[in-house]
Amino acid sequence: MIDPQTKAYSETDYIASTLGVLPADNPRLAIYVAIVKPRGASYLGGKIAAPLLREAAEAALRILGLPRGKSQNVSHDGVVRLTEPPAAVIGTTMPDLRGYSKRQLLPLLLRDDLDVALEGEGYVVEQDPAPGTPVAAGTKIILRLQ
Repeated sequence: MIDPQTKAYSETDYIASTLGVLPADNPRLAIYVAIVKPRGASYLGGKIAAPLLREAAEAALRILGLPRGKSQNVSHDGVVRLTEPPAAVIGTTMPDLRGYSKRQLLPLLLRDDLDVALEGEGYVVEQDPAPGTPVAAGTKIILRLQ
């Protein structure tokens, strides 16, 4: 800012400002933020005006329905459909059960032909026998969860 007494740039008073144009690839809106005589650790527009610009730009994009950056706008009917993850199934060979939850493993505990042991809580991180190993009646299966 100009110091009114010296008619030169002030050494204590500044204008911290920044300008945003959005969307950048097809401008439809310009936002200018100026903070006159900022006080604090910084007087730089990039430090103190830019965060305010970001908030204003995000609100404007949302209100106007403009796309954000290179992300796509997605719309849906507002209904979220959740599907139950598939239960674990063991056939003639051992599948890879890593990542399965304890809930998904419950049907294995009901099988009379296999000896299934679960150790820990959470999701399978180790298994014995290894994936691809042939499985026969009486096979002992140990699943370690974490």
